[in-house]
Amino acid sequence: MEIPVSLKHKPVIVLENYENIDGRNAYESDAKELSLGLAVFRQS
Repeated sequence: MEIPVSLKHKPVIVLENYENIDGRNAYESDAKELSLGLAVFRQS
């Protein structure tokens, strides 16, 4: 499956400072934020 390039992301849940709460990788993670949301297709 190809990843669509014409998507806009509408965040539903945003976790800031995710590097401190990243499970087993907490305090050693590369991820600074995590955003879960809905991808919305735009018509050209």
